[in-house]
Amino acid sequence: MGRTTLGGLSKTVFSWVGNALPARRAGREQPASRGAACEELESRVLLSSYDTATYFPVATGQTWNYSGTYELNGTTFNATANTTSSAATVDSTSVTKFDWAITPSGATEFTDNRYFTVTSSGLELYEVENTEAAIVYTQPIKLLNATATDGDDLTWTNAPISVTVDYEGTSLTGNGTATGSSTVVGTQTVTLPNGSTISAFEFSINETDSYSVVYDGVAVTVTLGVVDNTWLANNVGVVKSSETDTVKEDVGGTITNDTVVESLTDSDNLSSGTPLALTTPATATSVFEGDSYAIDWTGGNPTDTVQVWAEGGPNNAWTELTTGVPQTAGSYTWNTTGVAHGWYYFQAWDLPTSGSSYAVQSPNYLHIEAVGASPPVISLTNPALAGDAVAQGTTYNINFTATDGTGDTNPIFVQLWMYSGNTGQWTELPGANYLPASQGSYALSTTSMTPGWYSFAAHATDGDEWSYASSPGWLNVTVPTPTIAFTTPTSGQSVAAGGTFNLNWNITGLSTNDASSATVQIWAQHLVNGSPVWSEIAASVSASAGTYAWSVPTTPGAGTYYAFSIWVNDGDVWWAQASPNWLQVT
Repeated sequence: MGRTTLGGLSKTVFSWVGNALPARRAGREQPASRGAACEELESRVLLSSYDTATYFPVATGQTWNYSGTYELNGTTFNATANTTSSAATVDSTSVTKFDWAITPSGATEFTDNRYFTVTSSGLELYEVENTEAAIVYTQPIKLLNATATDGDDLTWTNAPISVTVDYEGTSLTGNGTATGSSTVVGTQTVTLPNGSTISAFEFSINETDSYSVVYDGVAVTVTLGVVDNTWLANNVGVVKSSETDTVKEDVGGTITNDTVVESLTDSDNLSSGTPLALTTPATATSVFEGDSYAIDWTGGNPTDTVQVWAEGGPNNAWTELTTGVPQTAGSYTWNTTGVAHGWYYFQAWDLPTSGSSYAVQSPNYLHIEAVGASPPVISLTNPALAGDAVAQGTTYNINFTATDGTGDTNPIFVQLWMYSGNTGQWTELPGANYLPASQGSYALSTTSMTPGWYSFAAHATDGDEWSYASSPGWLNVTVPTPTIAFTTPTSGQSVAAGGTFNLNWNITGLSTNDASSATVQIWAQHLVNGSPVWSEIAASVSASAGTYAWSVPTTPGAGTYYAFSIWVNDGDVWWAQASPNWLQVT
């Protein structure tokens, strides 16, 4: 394959469009509730974010097979590759090793190993090695966040690396740095060689490694440039990659350059490697209660079985529909007789004979309707038309009534929303998603609410239709008036001129948030020829401190009497209180 280079890692990475046996996720994980509005339930929007743990499975015992081409300095070879995952350690850290055995036609087979983990932080690379060289990152390089999102750009600068190179039978060691970036490009449809397609997201790595070793007394500096574009499919892993490596070697002033361009594509029939996928409902679909509906799927391993769940209905609950259906059946017919009306979203679990299970979701929703059903009747009874007022930090009960419409006895569930006059925005109230209509009220905590005016709306569903109602009036959340009490000076208390006096106070009645952030401004008053003279002695002191050490002035001196005033500010409102007693200077 051409001459051996000290930049031997240039042979370690290649491009492919591949067939991976999916690593399946164990356990049933139920997605979170999907939002409050009918429109949101009827149309699911595919977000441009990805669970790295399922797109880059690091379970051990997985196998991938690829074929394609390998090019070194303009000479192209056909190549095949077999990849397996196994447990390994790097510097005492447990990782997953991806072991590539790459065989270019008419050339010598070589290996390419990568060591990864997927943690709560994301996808991390620990080490890269092949037949001739190994690079170990002193600290792992993070390539993807745990939830990768289009546009993510992760960078590393001068990350320390240690290098071991096998050059013509001699093991050389050295050190260097790696600088690079990893960018999430977005979702694409990847077409595989047999014409099959699979959805995958692309991320791009651009890295430059610089390191030095000494060979036969001569200093050798190597610069390795890597540009890699990789496509990951859910529950499969890498399905496509394109990489160009450039190697520059400076051996005692003699410079050589190598370029490696590698491209491998799938060599197998993908029917057994394509992950399970639900294909219905392809668009938002409606049927009447009592009808039958076919939930269809494609792909998966023909020896596995399928378990089907539905999420939705008037209370957005999960229900297991069936289990143990042969994957080859490709469909399950759901009899909706007696099913609560509403919008349903489906989840199918691939249950293998061995290994871990994984789940896939339907592309859209199914709406089960009742013939001739009417929307529920919903109303809010407060705040009153004339308006209500509560002090911040207290609880306010929002009362509602909801009854079934004509021809429908489905259970009713209610969502509550709040409009802020301060921001002009609607938000769903905490814990007020799918409340049973029989509950009839909701306790609103105003502790963290900004003082101001608020109105409310109720959305009710019986599974067939939605109804909406607004509150008759507005709620005014007011700032509670605090109580300011001086504990010094006490009656008849005195202090020497030039001494220190501790002015103490207690402030109660503020909300928890305001109590921690409020400040006080302190003023002192004394009389000159019978006229009051005020002076500011502290511009801003934490209200919760409760004390201030005042340096008593030496003029006017002995015989002067002082009174004090505290002004409390919570960021919006000022309150003031004068001390009931005077302090005598002696």
